Amino acid sequence: MFTFIKLKSFANRRADFLDNDSFKELQEHLIDNQEAGATIANTGGFRKIRWARKGMGK
Repeated sequence: MFTFIKLKSFANRRADFLDNDSFKELQEHLIDNQEAGATIANTGGFRKIRWARKGMGK
């Protein structure tokens, strides 16, 4: 089982960038690919990834 921890600032703005279906896809991707993205130095293992939004180019 996985728990996603969302910062309040993220939760408040998430719908501006990802609809519920896209957010679910992102979460499923993270569950299936736990090593996805680059590790951010000095964060204890936080990672950043790029996620293409539907209809937004790249």
